Amino acid sequence: MNILITGKIGAGKTIVCKKIAERLKSKGHEVFGFLTFPIIESGRRVGFYIVGVKSGERTVLAKEYEEGMEGQRLKNYIFSLDGIEFGIRALNDGGDVCFVDEIGLLELRGKGFFKAIQKPANCKDLIVTARTKFAAEVKKLFAIDFKMVEVTASNRDSLPQTILQCLSIWGK
Repeated sequence: MNILITGKIGAGKTIVCKKIAERLKSKGHEVFGFLTFPIIESGRRVGFYIVGVKSGERTVLAKEYEEGMEGQRLKNYIFSLDGIEFGIRALNDGGDVCFVDEIGLLELRGKGFFKAIQKPANCKDLIVTARTKFAAEVKKLFAIDFKMVEVTASNRDSLPQTILQCLSIWGK
């Protein structure tokens, strides 16, 4: 099953994925791919970490732009080439369920994880996140069928269990 989790900024897309990955790991399933989390300094978001779902390792994916920084620039952020390569390696780890959190403007413009985000051949289930406003473009980018689920304040606590029940490996 391919699932596209959508929602607004801060709706809880990453947390839903994290809970799903934890439940799958606790049942002995292999999970891989990456999740992204905000870097908070002095109470405000200044960038993003990228975390390998299988390894648990993390590195900086993006930071607010400062003169002289290198990487792929998007609005106020510079996306680190090392962080992007880290994510690509995490997508190649292999396992039962692959997480791609999140696809955004960088990929829709042919940069970032664009070349690495086709469904991994050794993946039974794929979970992708994107902001709601990018959902149609993300579906086209992957060129596969997705079951779409939107995260809201009223469903984010129950959504992990709902999604788990949709996965081909759940209950096995």
